[in-house]
Amino acid sequence: MLPTLKRTEPNWVANWFNDFFGEDWPMIRTAAATVPAINVREDEKHFHIELAAPGMTKKDFAIQVDDQHQLVIQMEKKEEKKDDCKSDCKYLRHEFNYSHYEQTMQLPDNVDADDIKAKMDNGILYLTLPKTKPEKEPQQTKIIDVD
Repeated sequence: MLPTLKRTEPNWVANWFNDFFGEDWPMIRTAAATVPAINVREDEKHFHIELAAPGMTKKDFAIQVDDQHQLVIQMEKKEEKKDDCKSDCKYLRHEFNYSHYEQTMQLPDNVDADDIKAKMDNGILYLTLPKTKPEKEPQQTKIIDVD
């Protein structure tokens, strides 16, 4: 059964999808969210992560590797712009901005978590994750005869 369309509402398409698919439909839920673009690439010795974060500074980031060998990148920025106002006035306009982002990635076993480097440059966060050298070569398939 299709839901009733209410075209008088300004955002009737989103309401129709929410009514039909439920509030947890991913496209509607994430459409308003701002998620930074992220690139992950690999070379012989490193994994490289680039995260687009225009307007952010290195102080806006908290980066850690947790006890489950996951890389957690958190970004938070709070801005307030206030006109000079004495105690005898009231705000007619008050601008503020708040952004929060968190990304968790499971690290491969061959990442040296103690030597991860991060750098911020021109609105892009660069992470370099060095690979560890394998302790021994992986074994090839070995056939075992049954007696």
